[in-house]
Amino acid sequence: MAQRLVHFASNRLWDEAGAAFGASCAAPPERLWLGAVAVGLQPDPDGEAGAVGAPVVDGIDDFADAQGTAATVLAEWLDHAEAAGAVPLLTVHGFNYNFAESCARAGNFCDVVEAVAGLRLAPLAFCWPSNGVGSLDEYRRDQQDCDSSGPALARLIRQIGLAAAGRARKPVYLAHSMGARATRCAMQALVAQGGLPAAAVFAQAIVVAGDEAATVLEPGTGALWPLAAVADWVTIGVFAGDSTLSRISGLLNGMERLGAGGPVTAPPPASRVFVVDYGLAVTWREVPPGGTSWNYQGHQYYRNDRPIIRDLALALGGTASPEGIAGRRWARVEQGYAIREIAGRLYLA
Repeated sequence: MAQRLVHFASNRLWDEAGAAFGASCAAPPERLWLGAVAVGLQPDPDGEAGAVGAPVVDGIDDFADAQGTAATVLAEWLDHAEAAGAVPLLTVHGFNYNFAESCARAGNFCDVVEAVAGLRLAPLAFCWPSNGVGSLDEYRRDQQDCDSSGPALARLIRQIGLAAAGRARKPVYLAHSMGARATRCAMQALVAQGGLPAAAVFAQAIVVAGDEAATVLEPGTGALWPLAAVADWVTIGVFAGDSTLSRISGLLNGMERLGAGGPVTAPPPASRVFVVDYGLAVTWREVPPGGTSWNYQGHQYYRNDRPIIRDLALALGGTASPEGIAGRRWARVEQGYAIREIAGRLYLA
């Protein structure tokens, strides 16, 4: 079976004897293990996950050790991308994924984007210790693990900036669902660890279907706002019909979610942060029992709805402002329609 190489960085506890990652955060909080794993190709947006091989952990912390093993893994990832003519992509997964599933999600997203849109991506999966269980109690535990993972993701972002400095192509960033919470925690940790990087690490940062409070992106003050300094351009993908966020997460958290209602305040274009509303583009499918699944279109549209895959590929593959992506337009605010577009957002034409 054809396979894709997926590099990874994880703050999960690593059981060297059992050669497996656990579901708890490592200590200290910024600790990381890095390596690579083979993932079976799955270019069908409606297909299940590809098979995942055993992880090879080459980067035994830390980045400053004599052998530079962890830093070498980042260099290998970037070298692999350059050799393949691919865009290096850092992914941050959401709720309810074990280690293997998070690597499969990263690799298979790249398979789909290449098959549907022709863009080659080289993935580096940040695998925070989600428990891989879909219960409500485990959802709360995953939130706690997200909070604890902020220092490790912040450290990884800073090290990627150092590893990618001087290269022809900047990496790009994609966070989905609860990965938005991990991203917010990482931004807070970056500030606490001595400030934001001096230069943007990523050409594009995309947060789609974000399972995070709608208030975290308040211009200048929101806890997620520092992402605007970590990337040249930031895209927030939203869909009000995302039942996973509106019917489940919104009720559990008692507040509207970023990926459903969008930011409370529309970010000004000068901030380089843009909201793309996919509400008129997502292919409608009924909510499955339990409200979510590996392929539920209403929450996974970024990786299994072809028009949206093509749109995201244009963003990830270039250096243009989100408003300059072909096929996008600003909202048309018109009275007298049952479905109204929202001023300050981009829509697919």
